[in-house]
Amino acid sequence: TRLHVNSGTRVIYPSDFTEDKREIFVSGELFAEVAKNPDKPFIISAGDVHVQVLGTEFNILADAHSGVIETTLIEGSVALYNEKNSTATADRILVPGEQALFDKESGSIEVRPVRTSSYTSWVTGDFFFEKITFGEILGVLERSFNVKFHLKNESIKEVFLTAQFTHKESLEEILSILQISMRYKFEIKNRDVYIR
Repeated sequence: TRLHVNSGTRVIYPSDFTEDKREIFVSGELFAEVAKNPDKPFIISAGDVHVQVLGTEFNILADAHSGVIETTLIEGSVALYNEKNSTATADRILVPGEQALFDKESGSIEVRPVRTSSYTSWVTGDFFFEKITFGEILGVLERSFNVKFHLKNESIKEVFLTAQFTHKESLEEILSILQISMRYKFEIKNRDVYIR
């Protein structure tokens, strides 16, 4: 099993797994490539939701400051369990190309189809943005490049864009290209990016 851990993410795991499961605890974002082992399922506990897998690739975003936990399935299958579910029956089972949004407050799980590459770009360096808001793009770039955006005009977050970056472009290159459509100016100072 291989885990790719994004910036600001905490992963807690034992020095030895128990005989019947491999369980880790996550706060933040990680991409998991889980080796198959039907006798020892891999479980990620992210607050109020538990993701159980036997062998698969998926991304999980469990930001402590967000009211939603995102699980995006790339390959294989995952079972989602609400923390209150003590049965062997999963609350939801995802298939590749689906994303589950677990609402921490209500405990509900919404499943929607997504373009998975948008949620793995921080691992691969390839960014595919298809008809999403500039605000959503900034969120992906913040996590991928470990920066914080500061906008003078918040309304530009609502502009929809489509863009593709497949050559491991730097943050500066991506912002320069998006700047052509958005007509903004930007300045990068350490981990802060200012857009005017």
